[in-house]
Amino acid sequence: MGKYGLLEETIKACNGVTTVYGVVLPDGELVGDITFSKQSAERLVGLLNENAVEPCHARDVIEDYIFNETTLEIKYYGE
Repeated sequence: MGKYGLLEETIKACNGVTTVYGVVLPDGELVGDITFSKQSAERLVGLLNENAVEPCHARDVIEDYIFNETTLEIKYYGE
């Protein structure tokens, strides 16, 4: 199995342009616009590679990761 990679995209936003990050799956499929944080995206790519996640499960893992990251941010800022 190939490795997961970091996807970096520049997109137009209402206040100019911004950079968003996603994941390149081993088969070359792109899952973009996951986060504004390069560090968070690198952590996700690392987890996918370290755990040898099968590509057929990657979207579920990515979705869970996004949910957990968002939940942690809400808890942190909500305290």
